Amino acid sequence: MRRRFATLAAAVLALQFACAAANAPRTPLPGLIAFVWPRDGQVSLLTCRFETALPIGVALEDAKPEEETAVETVLRGWERAGLGLRFVRTAPEHAQIAIAFRDDPLAAAGRTRADCKLTGERAELARARVEIARNAAVAGAAARPLARHELLGVLARELAHALGWRGDAGRGDVARDGSLADAQRAGDALLAGAGLDSPALRALYALPSGTLLARAPAEPATATRPVDRLARLAAAHALDG
Repeated sequence: MRRRFATLAAAVLALQFACAAANAPRTPLPGLIAFVWPRDGQVSLLTCRFETALPIGVALEDAKPEEETAVETVLRGWERAGLGLRFVRTAPEHAQIAIAFRDDPLAAAGRTRADCKLTGERAELARARVEIARNAAVAGAAARPLARHELLGVLARELAHALGWRGDAGRGDVARDGSLADAQRAGDALLAGAGLDSPALRALYALPSGTLLARAPAEPATATRPVDRLARLAAAHALDG
């Protein structure tokens, strides 16, 4: 039942509020694609990140020993990035971040989905899933296995998205969606013993999760009614988030 309500909510958001979000005012975090919360005739744009009071649980799926080592290297790099984060390996059922390695090809070297939990006016990341391709096409050539520094860089970038950054980070920022060559630079830094640098994520984690970035009236004002009704049904059935 929880998954069904979440899926329905996502579909309503996609259909009803894409235009409203696109027309919303600029936010104080340039390049960030904020999370959309339509409610009571308004469309709010919110930050959404993990809370830092407790460690973030991470689980790996089908990882080879060298992939486990790469993940540990990247997690330690993010712990040194000034975000106040700590990570701990845990069982899949308790993990907030799942990392899976794929033999079948992906459209890019990696992809990430992050789910924001909204409860009343509170927003925080609930979970994220990172998928990494073991083989990637580079500059139009045939797919090949990722070199170690490439794997580290792709992992660092996708974990930046898992930590809450969606959108366009600045040049040189680990969170920036760029080419495999861009990811390599982060991997080279990690191999050299340096930490990870992401001004975008530092700015995001300097704000409380759920910070209101912008609010605009829904057009028309009645457009939020399906989600308002869904929220009432979720409360009546004790569904959380």
